[in-house]
Amino acid sequence: MRKNVLAITAALLLGASGYALAESALPQSSTSGASSSHNPSTNDPTSSFPPEGKAGSQPQTSGVINGVDQKFLNYAAEDNQAEIQLCLLAAKRATNSALKAFARLMVDDHVEIESRLAALGNELHADLPDGIGKEGEMTISKLAPLKGNEFEREFIQAQIKDHSDDIQKFSQEETATQTTRVRQFATETIAILQQHLGLAQAVAAQLGNQTIGRGGQQQ
Repeated sequence: MRKNVLAITAALLLGASGYALAESALPQSSTSGASSSHNPSTNDPTSSFPPEGKAGSQPQTSGVINGVDQKFLNYAAEDNQAEIQLCLLAAKRATNSALKAFARLMVDDHVEIESRLAALGNELHADLPDGIGKEGEMTISKLAPLKGNEFEREFIQAQIKDHSDDIQKFSQEETATQTTRVRQFATETIAILQQHLGLAQAVAAQLGNQTIGRGGQQQ
């Protein structure tokens, strides 16, 4: 993922000619990975998690989950699936090269997060939802009819809001949970979400520069 982040960042700095480089540097996203919800890979997808979580009073490890953690995992599963579907739409519909590259990166990263979440759910015997939730449905319903610059602006603003909200909720869970593996998942994912938020803000700034010309007049 870090290679992909650097590619998009370089594209934003290089300008239009760099967007094609960023897009070509990203692997082609597989929609089958997004549709096979909560199916962990044969390798351990959680091996890159930090080996230890924050200190806590007799933290739980595996095979058990409480109501608070279950609610968080439900939110994470629905939000992540909504992110995949929304970004698949953006990758297909957007015309701005930087935004298309960003959307493809989001799909790749959130498919990976989904795999890790599925493995965690299996470990903790937690049943995870398979849909996108009401909030995801509302966002997609709002953006689906839009096209062109209007779609791109609304999409990237939704990305900034969603990732900001996710960072807050994951951070709250990271502090509150007594389950070590849930804390590890939250900690690992927060770092990814923070990178996504920074990239979304950079793409939004680039879109603003394209649509606003001299004297503040829209081009």
